Amino acid sequence: MTTKITALEVALQELHAVAEVMNLSDEVVGFLSEPQRVLAVNIPLRMDDGSTKYFKGYRSQHNQALGPARGGTRLHHHETMDDVKALSFWMTVKNSLAGIPSGGGKGGIAVDPLSLSAEELERLCRGYIRAIYPMLGPDQDVFGPDVGTPPQIMAWFLDEYETLLQRHQPCAFSGKPPLLGGSLGRDKATGYGLVYATRELLRQRGQALAGKTVAIQGFGNLGSVAAELFVRSGAKVVAVVDAYGGVYNPGGIDVPKAIALAKKTGTISGLGGCD
Repeated sequence: MTTKITALEVALQELHAVAEVMNLSDEVVGFLSEPQRVLAVNIPLRMDDGSTKYFKGYRSQHNQALGPARGGTRLHHHETMDDVKALSFWMTVKNSLAGIPSGGGKGGIAVDPLSLSAEELERLCRGYIRAIYPMLGPDQDVFGPDVGTPPQIMAWFLDEYETLLQRHQPCAFSGKPPLLGGSLGRDKATGYGLVYATRELLRQRGQALAGKTVAIQGFGNLGSVAAELFVRSGAKVVAVVDAYGGVYNPGGIDVPKAIALAKKTGTISGLGGCD
């Protein structure tokens, strides 16, 4: 029987392993083992048919020693508090190592966005912001995008926050559309960063990206943009997996066709010409 390990357990294992190498004190390890602040909320959502359903929402502010918490927000049907805690821990580490004056934060709603109409999804996103409003703000916690939170959702987050705040505060959310103050390069930044990091790793090993085969786990904004640049760099994308299925073609997947299907249906599952 295989025992499933949670993301939080993985994060804590990593923390204790590094603590041993660095001879970190028990006080420091204890401080980093738990978030400074977490919030779990129950969000009522009026459905289009008039019924009401309830969705769990979470936000974790892991550490604010270097500045306000900063991190993404996920919309995924398997989202849990343990996931959010672990991801906020990793954001603390990432921001610290990158020299960013922010601590780690992460949030999410346990929902499959594709199961809701656009109107239901907007109401849920606005309800989430209302529920966690006291934790938000550029001096406390800066929201970013993550799984299931494209620019439109970030725009709803920002609009609801500014409605409650009663003033314009675009710096409280990243990943929003450029029209609302978002970065012109934000939509491609994470995907390009993945390819550049891969290219640099191969260069240090005396290898080139051209001619390599690539498998991509996740085909949202990051994965799809990375797939395009991998192909333009001479690599061949042979496998793609998302939350709903996966496709494989040893001869290479038609990436533009896969992107078009994902935008139309929300998944690459069933892409023609692939197993």
